Amino acid sequence: MPTIDRTTLAAYHDTSGARIRKTARYVGPASYVNPGGDAFTPGNLGMSRIDVIIFTPAWDGADAFRVLIWDRVTQTIRWFVPNTDAEVANAVNLSGFSAFFEAIGI
Repeated sequence: MPTIDRTTLAAYHDTSGARIRKTARYVGPASYVNPGGDAFTPGNLGMSRIDVIIFTPAWDGADAFRVLIWDRVTQTIRWFVPNTDAEVANAVNLSGFSAFFEAIGI
């Protein structure tokens, strides 16, 4: 049986209309900041709080992929290279990568 922590989100069970859901395409920054990540706040989506963001893998349209996570504490999107598990280096141009996401919050 999985371990589920229901205390980390404001509302474990979502009912229709209780949360805002935003879906969009996210394009990487021209110069990635490491340490830190790419700033991404609820205001970027017209929301007051983000509970969770779910990303597809970011793809460059050819053969490279990157994994994205939203750091809730620092309100940044952090980029990782999947075959090394390393965070993308500082000042790397990621503008050729894009991913789709769903953000849930209020």
